[in-house]
Amino acid sequence: MNARIGVKTLIRRSSPDTSMNSQTAGLLLALLTETDWWALACWLTSFGGKEQNQLQLDLMYVTRDYRRQGIGRRILDALRQAAKEKGAKYLYISSTETESAVKFYRSCGSTITSEIDEELFEKEPHDIHMRLTL
Repeated sequence: MNARIGVKTLIRRSSPDTSMNSQTAGLLLALLTETDWWALACWLTSFGGKEQNQLQLDLMYVTRDYRRQGIGRRILDALRQAAKEKGAKYLYISSTETESAVKFYRSCGSTITSEIDEELFEKEPHDIHMRLTL
């Protein structure tokens, strides 16, 4: 199976108004073949942060057999571009505390943030909270 298949937008929902005041900008991306899926990523549909200028990366997963082939980076790049087009300045990432996940996000430019989303922290107190500048 060739890992060079492009990122496909499966579902794209947003309000007709793409300004920051619309508070909506959802996206789901996946890499798949006719019989299998390799990776999945999506962001939440509302802007957050003190300045309401960041979108939360809600889910990102690459199946084990397809890791370390650049797929995660390609999906994250596509999410970054789409979030930028919606007017976001940052992606907020609440990563599992595994070393591989944290290293991946940091290698893509994410940094540990001091502006913690309290609701996410309550749900997942062991997660590592990061922010990725778009």
